[in-house]
Amino acid sequence: MTKKCIALPGAWVSHLSAASVSQATTRYSFVSCHGDDIYWLEGRPREKGRTVLVRYRHGASSDLTPEPFSVRSRVNEYGGLSYVVAGEQLIFVNDLDQSLYILSLKDSSIIGVLAKRKDQRFADLHYDALRQRLLAVCEQHDPGQSVRQSLVYWDLNSDCLPVEMVSGHDFYAYPRLSPDGHKLAWMAWNHPAMPWESSELLVGELSRDGQIHQIQHIAGGTQQAILQPEWSPAGELYFSADSSGWWNIYRWNGTEIHTLSKNPVSNTMAEYGQPLWVLGMSNYGFLDRQHLFVSLREQGQCGVAIIDVVSGTQTRLPNYYSSVDYVFSANQQVVFVASTPLLAAHIVHYHALEKKTQILATSQSLELNDADISQGEHRVFLSDGSEVYGFYYPPCHREYTLGPDVLPPLIVFCHGGPTACATHQLNLGVQFWTNRGFAVWDVNYSGSVGYGRQYRERLQENWGIVDVRDCINGVHDLIQKKMVDKHRIAIRGGSAGGFTALNVLCHSSLFAAGCCLYGIGDLTTLMQQTHRFERGYLHGLIGAYPEYSQRYRDRSPLHKIHQIKVPVLFIHGTEDAVVPIAQAQQMAAALRDQQQPVAFVALNGEQHGFRAAASIQQALEAELSFYTQVFNLNRDTSVP
Repeated sequence: MTKKCIALPGAWVSHLSAASVSQATTRYSFVSCHGDDIYWLEGRPREKGRTVLVRYRHGASSDLTPEPFSVRSRVNEYGGLSYVVAGEQLIFVNDLDQSLYILSLKDSSIIGVLAKRKDQRFADLHYDALRQRLLAVCEQHDPGQSVRQSLVYWDLNSDCLPVEMVSGHDFYAYPRLSPDGHKLAWMAWNHPAMPWESSELLVGELSRDGQIHQIQHIAGGTQQAILQPEWSPAGELYFSADSSGWWNIYRWNGTEIHTLSKNPVSNTMAEYGQPLWVLGMSNYGFLDRQHLFVSLREQGQCGVAIIDVVSGTQTRLPNYYSSVDYVFSANQQVVFVASTPLLAAHIVHYHALEKKTQILATSQSLELNDADISQGEHRVFLSDGSEVYGFYYPPCHREYTLGPDVLPPLIVFCHGGPTACATHQLNLGVQFWTNRGFAVWDVNYSGSVGYGRQYRERLQENWGIVDVRDCINGVHDLIQKKMVDKHRIAIRGGSAGGFTALNVLCHSSLFAAGCCLYGIGDLTTLMQQTHRFERGYLHGLIGAYPEYSQRYRDRSPLHKIHQIKVPVLFIHGTEDAVVPIAQAQQMAAALRDQQQPVAFVALNGEQHGFRAAASIQQALEAELSFYTQVFNLNRDTSVP
């Protein structure tokens, strides 16, 4: 074994440059299979963030959508399922104009435009083969900034405009037809609830001409969240619901409405679902009439299983994955997006009868030596008497190590959402730091998903308090166990994580620096300016507005700017519609007025989160330079 060189953090010559990291990872989503063909979406930083529809056929993959098309919906700003196979055609949403285009699967040519109106957006596409119609969630943007949603259909054999089927709720998701085409299920919710707080499952009868009538409320409502309604091959309706405190899977037999507690398919302290940030997300699918393939999360750890819906037995499969998403299953086969602590996202095909797994594509183009990968560990700590979780990644390099008495500098990661979570998967954005001698602490503060509804609801009306407390206490735990250098600690976060990071800096002297990426500085401004989908989000996290307007002010970092005594870096996209760049500009200006060191990077053309390789590279290089200066690291000039 080669002896490692002892060197201080920052002087480690990393094998991961900002340029290579920015281009190395493709974002996979929305896998599906139709006949022998498998489809998925690829978000490609190297193509300025363009999302490409890919088909896998006869052992090879090929692009279906040519430049400049980018397959992406803007419904709810976060979008969702934006393509569907319809016989010999494929229909997709183009990002630039939000129009629906028709592509021939015979020769991959664009053969028509189904809808081309600047005032409409579409997502969660679903094909009605019986009537040869397209179903979708439609978001109508009227003059005066009025926005409304409905479920619509198009007759694919005519030139008609979309026809409204269902309206009246503020939001819709999952229009799903029964196998015989006689029933339609969907999910709906209203302001100020978010879909993971309170949502409903409804079913309507479809007449011969496809009109909806006899609508029934099946499940959900106040303090119950529904997810992923799907019809089984036998014509029964399955869905996830969290009435037990956990997203478990339930079944409706179509003849009577059961209370959720009487008809669970799975009943365990695990999450068979996740927050509906993007429409069309899938955590399970039907192998056949009797068996479900499911992904689940239990105490922050991922699992996969097969459920026999007749006996109710669940068989856990050997699990090598730390994350499983976008499950699509049919005819004893499953395709999904997965990752492991050593392998970034990849497309997996699993044949249930043969018990055979095949990797169809991998998102990581950069070859890494396992000895350079910090695999991390799931840790539990106490925060004011309550258990809180996170993933700790120590420095890792095949050629370098710290001296025996040297503790690593720490970067604390605050995930966004805040209704989201950190997962234990290979993330080059983490490895970029650990391969340079930094430790990373990725915190699943109270409010994170994967630990049940009660854990999520710890943040209700306590955002900016409980998450801040957890991040601080987690760092105290690492310091107490002598795992990190207590004088060199930074905190960073994106979006809601940026809000948490800034608030931590306002309330703790533990930290030497902070980095806010497309984050929130003023809750009142956010409440007034953010997009429609999240307009009611703060009612649960902070309190009803304007009744609790003082609370909004008190929790906002902008109004506690005098409490921040360390350097801060802001990185923000100029076209961010979720958290406008003015939020970051105000914070930076206020810090300058207080004579505090501040750096600001505006990324032209970027929205909420960074998609283009050039932007990702610029952000990483700026952050590395910032920490190097703040921590006074003797960085070797040869370090990329």
